[in-house]
Amino acid sequence: DDAKSWVDGRALRLVFQNLLVERNETVLKLSLQVWYALVDVLAVRPEKFATEFEPHLAPLVTLTFHPIGVSRHPIPMDATLFIRPSGYSYAPLSSATRKSSPVNGSSEPARKRRRSDKKDKDMPPPTSSSAHNVDGHMMQGDVDLVGADIMIRSRIHAAQALAKACQVWPATTRHDTFSSKVLPSLKSGFSTTQLFTAIFIEEYAKICPLKDDLTTSFTESLRPLVEEDRPSWYSDLTSYLQIVRAQCQSLLNTFREKAHVPPSKLPIIAVVVQGEPEAGKNAFSLADGERIAVQDFERLRKSLSPAQRVTATEMLSSAKADVDSVISEATLIKKQRDVRIKSAAAAAIVALKEIPKKPQATIKGLMDSVKDEENFELQKRSAAAIASLVDQLVASGRMKVVDKVVGNLVKFCCMETGETPEFHPNADRESGILSLQKDEDIQDRPDAAKYEREVRQARITRRGTKDALEQLCFQFGSDLFGKVPMLRTLIEEPIRHCFSGDLPANITDPEQNIGQEVVDAMSTLRALVASFHVDLHPFVLDLMGFVARALQTRLAVLRYTAAKCFASICSVITVKGFTMLVERVLPPISNPTDVHCRQGAIECIYHLIQVMEDRILPYVIFLLVPVLGRMSDSDNGVRLIATTAFATLVKLVPLEAGIPDPPGLSEELLKGREKERKFIAQMLDPKKVESFEIPVAIKADLRSYQQDGVNWLAFLNRYHLHGVLCDDMGLGKTLQTICIVASDHHMRAEEFAKTQAPDQRKMPSLIVCPPTLSGHWQQEIRTYAPFLNAVAYVGPPSERNKHRAKLAEADIVITSYDICRNDVEVFAPHTWNYCVLDEGHLIKNPKAKVTQAVKRLASNHRLILSGTPIQNNVLELWSLFDFLMPGFLGTEKMFQDRFAKPIAASRFSKSSSKEQEAGALAIEALHKQVLPFLLRRLKEEVLDDLPPKILQNYYCDLSDLQKKLFEDFTRKEAKTIAEKAGSADKEAKQHIFQALQYMRKLCNSPALVMKESHKQYATIQAQLARQNSSLTDPVHAPKLTALRDLLVDCGIGVDSAAAGEVPSADQAVSQHRALIFC
Repeated sequence: DDAKSWVDGRALRLVFQNLLVERNETVLKLSLQVWYALVDVLAVRPEKFATEFEPHLAPLVTLTFHPIGVSRHPIPMDATLFIRPSGYSYAPLSSATRKSSPVNGSSEPARKRRRSDKKDKDMPPPTSSSAHNVDGHMMQGDVDLVGADIMIRSRIHAAQALAKACQVWPATTRHDTFSSKVLPSLKSGFSTTQLFTAIFIEEYAKICPLKDDLTTSFTESLRPLVEEDRPSWYSDLTSYLQIVRAQCQSLLNTFREKAHVPPSKLPIIAVVVQGEPEAGKNAFSLADGERIAVQDFERLRKSLSPAQRVTATEMLSSAKADVDSVISEATLIKKQRDVRIKSAAAAAIVALKEIPKKPQATIKGLMDSVKDEENFELQKRSAAAIASLVDQLVASGRMKVVDKVVGNLVKFCCMETGETPEFHPNADRESGILSLQKDEDIQDRPDAAKYEREVRQARITRRGTKDALEQLCFQFGSDLFGKVPMLRTLIEEPIRHCFSGDLPANITDPEQNIGQEVVDAMSTLRALVASFHVDLHPFVLDLMGFVARALQTRLAVLRYTAAKCFASICSVITVKGFTMLVERVLPPISNPTDVHCRQGAIECIYHLIQVMEDRILPYVIFLLVPVLGRMSDSDNGVRLIATTAFATLVKLVPLEAGIPDPPGLSEELLKGREKERKFIAQMLDPKKVESFEIPVAIKADLRSYQQDGVNWLAFLNRYHLHGVLCDDMGLGKTLQTICIVASDHHMRAEEFAKTQAPDQRKMPSLIVCPPTLSGHWQQEIRTYAPFLNAVAYVGPPSERNKHRAKLAEADIVITSYDICRNDVEVFAPHTWNYCVLDEGHLIKNPKAKVTQAVKRLASNHRLILSGTPIQNNVLELWSLFDFLMPGFLGTEKMFQDRFAKPIAASRFSKSSSKEQEAGALAIEALHKQVLPFLLRRLKEEVLDDLPPKILQNYYCDLSDLQKKLFEDFTRKEAKTIAEKAGSADKEAKQHIFQALQYMRKLCNSPALVMKESHKQYATIQAQLARQNSSLTDPVHAPKLTALRDLLVDCGIGVDSAAAGEVPSADQAVSQHRALIFC
């Protein structure tokens, strides 16, 4: 007892005060726990508690029920009602720190206390007005800085604390003590005062189940709030009405000043508005504003002469629109406050267990709050009250009312189209995946602001009704469907009816509602499965089989809803759900004849990944290979969503090995898991890829590293993956590609001969390369795989037209990037087996027409060959993978934000350590994601027999012509270049670049710069003519002379036969090769 002797009325009051001003939610909850503990200490003797707390009760009740203002019009608390730890009151808020408010005059004036001289001496010095007070904004009621939601939350906790005090108060004096302090607040002119009073009564009723005189008084005072009409206005909303009055006055002024209407014809507006302290029965009301905006406006407009209408119509319309806008805003805020008060009063009546025989008003009060309340705390309270109301109605046997309430909750829970799609607007869509085509993303709304308000309202409604249904689940537990059979009926019957066999023939009939009912049923099941008692899981698993069938229906809207429903069930009933996924959903994912099966299955996996996030880790192995198979699907939607899903799964693969097997998995699933792990190991480490035996006669002996490359390409082929072969130049990328393409054509032909499967029919492969390499590809194919029928679709249009008919029958079609861009309509209708991009870095610009043309081509396998996949910017990698696996690296903007920007920022010389760390993490994450699909070998790594690289520089003296042009250029341009070198101007930089290009070309040959537009062209040509020379003469380009000498030394260009010599067998092929860059 001595250890608790410090617990007294002052301690209680200080903790209570913290509830009133605390903004941090965690601290607020802890403060309430402390309050409960302190009350319990004193409540052992209720009379002692009353003695200690009674001096503090009145000020704390006043503060708890104190009204909250609105934006720019706060209603400050009376600071003198707060005490310091010393026991002394705070000084009144100074006028400098108080914001003006239209209702300040109606608040209780600050009371002065007389203190003895001794007390004055003991008091601490007054706090400076400039000192910071962390609770100052709460005490001042500053809605703009604190937020109304935070203030409401603190008052709810204060009401709970006050209810606890009321509960432990001695029963003999409880009624007299609290009724006089609480009941008058229910008739206050402030809406928030009425609200907090009703919340206090509800909290008291929850913890004091026994009826007494106080609960009876509360019930009698609450019923008028629920059943009778609300007052026309509230004192804490006066500012809204003042704005309406001001706009109405402005409208009448416009009639007087612009339309020249005599003042005698204009209505007179009261100066004082309802809610102000001095307002009488004739004060300006919202109804007065509506009358002026409608009846008076029409009367005055009709009285205008034609000349008046011409001059004033536009200004009158603008003024009228302003009035309509502020009236709508005032009406909305008034309606919101009405709903809050009615719902709080209805919730208190439910908590008091005094539901009337005709509960329509009580139910409506709660349902309106559940549907429309923006404040989450208040909406949650109404949802809990609905569950308690249903419980009481069930206990009293009023099942018709229960069925109606539950039916409305389910209907309103399915109003948000982002969560529950509308059936009939989507009923005609059979192909496609709805997850990729959100309505709000693809439709242009005529009134975007109105649509946004509707969407927001639908989200609020779903949040509240879903919470109410969840409260029902928690309330009734395993007996949910026994107590509320209507909920089971609304979920079960539509699902069984639609998916027990074929879809009902009339499901798409606009007159029938069965389609929307089954969509709502699956959406409701998805929303509530996490709240169901574990004993209800067999019911869910029974319906899960029907949902799996829904994934294969022809209607996209049903597949979409079923996919989200199935994913949510798996996230709750994980082991059994995934078992059904593997057994029922994944097998049809590779059905070549039914695209709807593939769309439904991949959409389900996509949503499963979204719902479970990292909890899907133990099951990644089961999903990876099926998703991989769909990344080359003939349907674009399946391909895109599969690539997006794979991009998420592949990042989790390195973590999967360390995760223990989930308990309850069957032996068959565990065996399949080990098989999939073998595949994962090969994907992450190319050295572990199984050796591939080439089934066709390639006329070449592959080096070991080339065989490794073919093994890797075969691995990609086997699992329908796509990749980038970026070996060094000269390591045989072309040969390796020919090996895998020829092998796949052969294996497809054999499989088709056995099965006649349509997906194994003959398809040509397309090779797109720079125009200078088309001949090289033809030569390599003739050399190494002469059995392949290769068609070169190159040359002028007339030449290409001759080959169009041969494309479908060819084994390989070779074309250039430019021709692919120009003739994309020729290539796009074909489905290619392989689409190979040689020098694939040429599609690095995603906006280039050639890139867009190439990405239109459909193929089973896609391969990029490039020695330099990234030349300038990491963003180029996104474009390459957007061709290989669209969506794998996200959208271009997502890639920019996640990878490109952090990497670029980290490479600046002035980058901070934080930016460098972010760049390193971005590079590491990008490597993990793309390296399984990149194979790069350097010459020095794979060729042991290469001689050491020899670099020799040959220096050439400028010719006389080059010297003359160079000196002329530097003499004329040197000063200009020097001036612009330090400039940040774009044109200046461009000029410098042009100068460098000129000098570079001049060093190679004067013929490259000496064009007809050159100022000295005529002079130079005349001079050369006199010398019997020309610009193309090698004597003017010493580099060409030096090159000729090098080639002759290497035996290139030497005509032995012309010299009368017979070439030997060794001389038939030169021992040297030259690659020349200019």
